[in-house]
Amino acid sequence: MNIRKFRTEDLQAVSLLVMRTFKSCCGDDYFDESGVQNVLDAFDLKKNTEEELLQKLEKTKIMYVAEDEEGVIGFVRGRSDEVVSLAVDVSCHRKGVGNILMKRFEEDARSEGAVFIKLHSSVFAVSFYESMGYEKLSGIQNFKGLKVYDMKKVL
Repeated sequence: MNIRKFRTEDLQAVSLLVMRTFKSCCGDDYFDESGVQNVLDAFDLKKNTEEELLQKLEKTKIMYVAEDEEGVIGFVRGRSDEVVSLAVDVSCHRKGVGNILMKRFEEDARSEGAVFIKLHSSVFAVSFYESMGYEKLSGIQNFKGLKVYDMKKVL
């Protein structure tokens, strides 16, 4: 497995990965079904041009992909103090991909001066983030129609 910075040519693979992973892992964790659809629509290249999706992604400074011989298997993005998206192919769960992506993200955040990282965790991913040292700041919250826990880690 290789972890590297996101490149423009990763856009289609990342789009498909996020949509597939979100649908299978978080598709039932919502207050309002439109919350799930909004996330899927945001990454759907049938509903966005490549340029539009790239512009959305580039609003975050830190972006990495994990790849193996099959292609892109993981993706993380965010700002120095916040993880915005983490997706790991379901076939690669519990194999360390998410852990390695998060550690790389945290290294970049530290180098940019961040003293903490916050995120909105799906119900599905809470135990993963807790294993990485993140703590819940709240009970289940409604974030744009999705069920999430606000979480934070002091670096």
